[in-house]
Amino acid sequence: MKNKRGLSQIVTTIILILLIIMAIASIWIVVDRLILQGTSKINLEQFTINLKIVSAKINYSSGIAEVRVKRNPGEGNLTGIKFIVEDPRTTEVFEERFIRFEELAEKTFNIDLLISGTDLIIYEIEKISIAPIYVAGSGISESLGSISDSISGVKELNINGSEETTEENESQTGEECITNLDCGEDYFIEGTRACDIFGNVVQYKKTFECENNLCNLPKNVLTTKELCSTETTCLEGYCITEPIACTNETITTDCGIDDWIGITDCQINPEAIIQNFRTYFCNEGFCESITETRIKEECIEDEICYGGECLEALECTQNSDCIPGKICKEGNCEIEIKINNGSIRSIWPFGIGEYFDSFDLPLESANISVGQYIIFPESSQAGCLQIKEFFPATFEEGISYIRLNTASTNISDGDNYEIWETDYICSLQ
Repeated sequence: MKNKRGLSQIVTTIILILLIIMAIASIWIVVDRLILQGTSKINLEQFTINLKIVSAKINYSSGIAEVRVKRNPGEGNLTGIKFIVEDPRTTEVFEERFIRFEELAEKTFNIDLLISGTDLIIYEIEKISIAPIYVAGSGISESLGSISDSISGVKELNINGSEETTEENESQTGEECITNLDCGEDYFIEGTRACDIFGNVVQYKKTFECENNLCNLPKNVLTTKELCSTETTCLEGYCITEPIACTNETITTDCGIDDWIGITDCQINPEAIIQNFRTYFCNEGFCESITETRIKEECIEDEICYGGECLEALECTQNSDCIPGKICKEGNCEIEIKINNGSIRSIWPFGIGEYFDSFDLPLESANISVGQYIIFPESSQAGCLQIKEFFPATFEEGISYIRLNTASTNISDGDNYEIWETDYICSLQ
């Protein structure tokens, strides 16, 4: 009996071991399949395909978004692009296909934002993004990549893809004001009437605003000009009761005169002013029109287009545009000259010299400002220091003084000083 019991235990142990091995094998088959499926989706194309939005423009009359895309260096079989367009309430996706889109090439895509079924309000579109569609490896199945680039703030008629940012102080003219009327009187811009998707008349209005007692730069704001009633229809920016009848001989009198409309914009390469041009024609006895973008004026050789105008190209806009030793003055690089110079009357604290005063400093702020550079020729103080604070005299017989950007200096009473706008002079010491 003891031998039979021992044999039974051995058989039971062997059966348990076999069941465990079978269970492990079953689990491995499932895990292995999941790993293979996951790794099959990993490919280099999603990391190497690099797309960039160069520029974008929305034609509010036709509802067409013109988006120019550049493909940067990076391998991958690119077969299409998804365009993700957003307004404050809706996100719509548009797909564009092509046969070839080589590296370093650029393509312009015309996207119909008013295609059937979309809920986008084109006047409120605020962001456009792009994502690549590509074939992974040598296979035939397609994959969708992550967002490659986006451009925000697309409420204006034209958008540049450089993604420039405007500093807060650059959004103001510098003119002092108390009310908005001190900056200017709002007015509707001629030639910008259009119809919105609700069938009402809209038009751009030039608006002026006073903020913190300074005038902001004027803005072009799309404003509802007129609400068309149920008995009327919005056509070419006007509420009309019925289509206007015409003949080919009376187009100009019945329909209107062909003319430029909307706001001027810039074309690059070659530099030129562009604007929408509306042409009227008679179709089956009723007035219709077509609007297309045309070159209105080509800029001459030394001009650039900016803000819809041909302007003379500036040599510089900031000091860094000029070679060392020159500063930017009214668009031209000019040799830098010292702002102020003189001799120190006294320093304090004694032996430390964080502050100094001088009868040669102006009694008012004038052109002395924080951050300017000071050298002390023929003194024990080497190199440049900077102005941390400037304290103009508080009364006519007073004396102005300066606080330096270091708590301990080697300046002394009677030392000479020079104040410069840039640190170029420092490299010469």
